[in-house]
Amino acid sequence: MGNKNLTKINTQPVKQLLNFADRECVPYDISQIYQSLLAIIGGDSSRLVNIELYVDLLNKSEIIKFINQSGKKDAIEKRIRMAVHSLITRQRNNKYYEIEYTQRHEGIECKVGALKFHSQENVRIIAREYNNGRNIAVVMVEGFKKKVQKNSGKYQNRLEAASKIRYYYIAPPKKERIYL
Repeated sequence: MGNKNLTKINTQPVKQLLNFADRECVPYDISQIYQSLLAIIGGDSSRLVNIELYVDLLNKSEIIKFINQSGKKDAIEKRIRMAVHSLITRQRNNKYYEIEYTQRHEGIECKVGALKFHSQENVRIIAREYNNGRNIAVVMVEGFKKKVQKNSGKYQNRLEAASKIRYYYIAPPKKERIYL
């Protein structure tokens, strides 16, 4: 009789953990960074990787608030420029942006990194990366404060959770979902 009840266990939450969660992101403008690098190398775009930066729509206000902090905005934006520069020029600098978690889900390699802001209370912005070799899309997923949290295991859990998100943006004019 007890075995009969075991067959009625709802397996839906388990299945949901194995599948990607779809979430919307919105573009974060880095065109000035790209254009200035392009000018420096004489307009030869073949020397650069095309990069797009996005922000998770659910956490957008928190991330933008962090970036625009009074008195720290210039330093934070400089770190973002340095991270983007290292990606565009194919010279990744782990001081600014580093892949910290790689996992295969449903046959897809998922990379999660972090934009690092050491002088701002060691804050990291966890970022989901999509890379097809010539194009890189990076979605700023969420902020994470203090190295103490990083070492607690919670940080690893957040990286793993970010790897299970499949991002899309809404493309005008038809307002269709475009997956990264």
